[in-house]
Amino acid sequence: MKSEGFEFQRRLIMRRSVIFFMTIALLLSLGYISLAEGTRDFPYLMGERFLIDGESFVDGYRNFEFELLDAIRGQEAYEFILEQDGEYNANRLLEKGEAENKEIFLAKFFCKALELDKEPANINTASIFDVMDSTGSVYNRESASNTNNPFGQVREVYEGGEITGWVTFLIPEGDSPLLLVSAGDAPAFINPEVGENKKLVNLTLDMELYNQLMEKAEGKSLTLNEYLIGVLKE
Repeated sequence: MKSEGFEFQRRLIMRRSVIFFMTIALLLSLGYISLAEGTRDFPYLMGERFLIDGESFVDGYRNFEFELLDAIRGQEAYEFILEQDGEYNANRLLEKGEAENKEIFLAKFFCKALELDKEPANINTASIFDVMDSTGSVYNRESASNTNNPFGQVREVYEGGEITGWVTFLIPEGDSPLLLVSAGDAPAFINPEVGENKKLVNLTLDMELYNQLMEKAEGKSLTLNEYLIGVLKE
């Protein structure tokens, strides 16, 4: 009797789970719910254009369009800095990274200034770019020579101005980081990994449903994005 009761409960739980996730999939396909883009769980991907804005006492309101174009790391990044900035700067970063068990990570960004309360905007600042390791720790960008300014020789931009250039970081060796871009308010998160990581359609979940999904994802040591992708693949 116990085994029959246990089997009945197991089937009931499975049936409810299937109905729950079929409902989620249906709502996703119909566009009734959407995942918040640019968050830690649902970061933008390389090659996606996105908007960030923010306001500060010094700069006023700022609105930018960004895109991560490329990312290189390790030996390839070292050789890039060696060619662009010379042996002194490349070796300085390499030695600092080795002392902290980190490797060089370079990210190439496109940026366009869409709206600025105060012109020009100072782009040559560490406050725009950060990197977060897989544990959630956030690091400032590093300085090379030409790559000290993330956009080459451009220091300022007016409305309508476009810039493309590299940003330098040091990250834990072998880690899978997220890049952070901020215009003064909450940052946008970008996943620089190239692969089969496909972003789901935009969702906005109510808090109760979000907490339920997060609990299931954490129980499997997954991010919410990874968990939902796995469920939908099944």
